[in-house]
Amino acid sequence: MLAWPLLRWSAHHEALFPESGGQVPFAVENRPAEDGLTGSRWFAFPGRLRVMRDSMRADGGEIVQRLGRRGGLEVRLRPSVENGGMVLRPRALAWWFGSVRVAMPPVARVEVREDPHPGDSGRQRVDVRLRMPLLGEVFRYSGSFAYRIVAESDTASGVSPALPTLSMWLTQNSPH
Repeated sequence: MLAWPLLRWSAHHEALFPESGGQVPFAVENRPAEDGLTGSRWFAFPGRLRVMRDSMRADGGEIVQRLGRRGGLEVRLRPSVENGGMVLRPRALAWWFGSVRVAMPPVARVEVREDPHPGDSGRQRVDVRLRMPLLGEVFRYSGSFAYRIVAESDTASGVSPALPTLSMWLTQNSPH
């Protein structure tokens, strides 16, 4: 896969990653920030835990998402409602180098679909796809999870019910 080196590099920055698999337990945690939310997603692949970090804020009817530990990749997303669920499509991409923003041409398109899980009002379904011209789909994750926003003062775990599965995975595969 031609995108694999970029995904591997991105994994080091906790943005995207090259692993793939089915039935991968994952946990989602979002916390309020000054101007939006900060988020972490943990994916428990066999033998490896991957983390995806981001921050999100609203700006003029769009969502500005900055991916990675330092928010180096910016994606401006336009939200819409389709079939009762939320769809986010990109409007612009940029790299951040410190305080310098460098706009990028449309080298990739991401689409995020979230909707209520049928039959379980406490869960949401998500389907995230990243496509690149000539390469096709290079990254995807989909599944369902319980979602809630945790106050910063909340010291108890606020991640989804996938955490017990994730915790068992960490305990069973921990080198310690």
